[in-house]
Amino acid sequence: MNKTAVVEIVKLEKHRIYQKLMRKTTKYFAHDPDNSAEIGDEVLLVAIRPLSKMKRFQISRTIAESEFQT
Repeated sequence: MNKTAVVEIVKLEKHRIYQKLMRKTTKYFAHDPDNSAEIGDEVLLVAIRPLSKMKRFQISRTIAESEFQT
């Protein structure tokens, strides 16, 4: 996907009955006009108008670079 990055958000939530911590993941498709995001980067998302069927966010800046190279 050219100019698109898939960003995964991980949240920890307690189960309402068993009180065990569970990991919930959500994937967002974000517009990346420069194709600058790499695997493992932490990025800041900004909500924008819908650009396609799935893209509702844009990467505004990279917070932390990934430690490994691809």
